[in-house]
Amino acid sequence: MEVDMFFSKFALISLLMTVMILDWLFTIIFQPECYWEDHSNPSELNPVGIMVLRAHPIWFIVLFFFYFLLILALATRLRRPFNMVVIVTALGGHAWGSSSWLHHIYSGHLEVDHWCVSLGYYTVIALIAAVCIANIHASKSTAEFFAEE
Repeated sequence: MEVDMFFSKFALISLLMTVMILDWLFTIIFQPECYWEDHSNPSELNPVGIMVLRAHPIWFIVLFFFYFLLILALATRLRRPFNMVVIVTALGGHAWGSSSWLHHIYSGHLEVDHWCVSLGYYTVIALIAAVCIANIHASKSTAEFFAEE
């Protein structure tokens, strides 16, 4: 049972890291051609991301690295339920952020509505997260689940 719980925690953190990296990677890769000539008009919805991308894409890469380490540290070092709040919030935000770039991947290849692809993407992320959280929760009583690890 302890191995299942460890694997579930590892899988949940791995899922979070994967979705965060996809969001970062898509943001850099799918910038329009004009952005690479003039950084004043990036394609980004996050106000902090816009500000950093306007400064320079290198700053975006560097700051994301430190942000990534901060989220990873909070997700692994905080006690429950605070670590779960960080994980679920970051996972939801970056799932939404990375999903906004999905149409760049399949446009021209598939005739599928962006809404359907996003829903499928969210569903896969939610299913993996739910299984991980359920396995972590099943290994402890409700009181132990919310207590210090």
